[in-house]
Amino acid sequence: MPRGKPSYRLHRASGQAVVTLRGRDVYLGRFDSPESHQRYAEVMRDHADGRPVIVVGSAGITVAEAVVIYLDHANRYYRDCEGQSTRQLPRIQRALTTLVQLHAALRLSELGPKHIRECQREWVGEGLSRRYCNHLLVVTKTACKYLTREGLLPAARWVEIQLVEGLKLGRTEARESPETRPVPEANLHATMPHCSQVVQDMVTVQLLTGCRSGELIRMSWEHIEKHPEGWVCRPVRHKNAWRGHNRAIHIGPQAQSILKRYEGRPGLIFTWGTNKPYTVSSYAKHILRACRRARVDEWRPGQLRHNAATVIQGALGWDAARAVLGHRTVSTTRIYADRDAAAAAEAARRLG
Repeated sequence: MPRGKPSYRLHRASGQAVVTLRGRDVYLGRFDSPESHQRYAEVMRDHADGRPVIVVGSAGITVAEAVVIYLDHANRYYRDCEGQSTRQLPRIQRALTTLVQLHAALRLSELGPKHIRECQREWVGEGLSRRYCNHLLVVTKTACKYLTREGLLPAARWVEIQLVEGLKLGRTEARESPETRPVPEANLHATMPHCSQVVQDMVTVQLLTGCRSGELIRMSWEHIEKHPEGWVCRPVRHKNAWRGHNRAIHIGPQAQSILKRYEGRPGLIFTWGTNKPYTVSSYAKHILRACRRARVDEWRPGQLRHNAATVIQGALGWDAARAVLGHRTVSTTRIYADRDAAAAAEAARRLG
């Protein structure tokens, strides 16, 4: 029985149109776009005439085809030691969605700086912050680097694309994202009574240890070592695990007294309801609701590391703050601590 004509269909993972010929997928561009239908007609004509059809891996692939190849790699590569996708993956998908929307049918060999700058203008036009636009540029360049290494993007094109610069402060129409600051003490104290007891304990432990929200919600007894001189939590999953860095969260007496309330719990220490795990998002949403009930400016758990850095730096110095926060350099810790502004204000109060 003769087979029917290979169908034009949607590849849901990428939003691309695709047709399968001789067991191999040929990507056609954004689904249901005029360009994708034109490409489908060209492919089917070549297929019917017995001529070779450009498929993934050949020099003539389109930007859409190249993005599918890279996303397949990224979905496997950007995962932590437990197999969970990292926060980098959504940025990659966000950046390359724009690239495909603007240039799906473009031959990859023709991709150059002007096409990347068009993506930048699109991001700015969508109201994304300058810093986020620059993040998207970095992941786009990383994708181009991978495609060059795989022999799909000409090396000369890769070199040209590197000339595209990130958006400069004061020289772009992109909005500036607000600087992350410590939570004002008055707002922190006003919010706490409106949080559940578990979240109050989470906030306090985060303030005392300077740990990240992701480290806090995944804290379990199996990761905590109890020594006479103090407790140490060694999370398997953390921000810099992929770099081979070790992370040690030192837990002092005050934080220990809080954690002892949950001693003996299997699995995660902090849960809600019927032992449901918190996520970074659900933890933040709980606090945002508490802020609204307290009628104070909204703040997020990530700001608590800035509070911790400020207190530790003021009491013990920059190197101690760097060690507690798990930074490799003091310059990174300075982003978190708000001591310069406090010192300037105190000098003005006394001398001005």
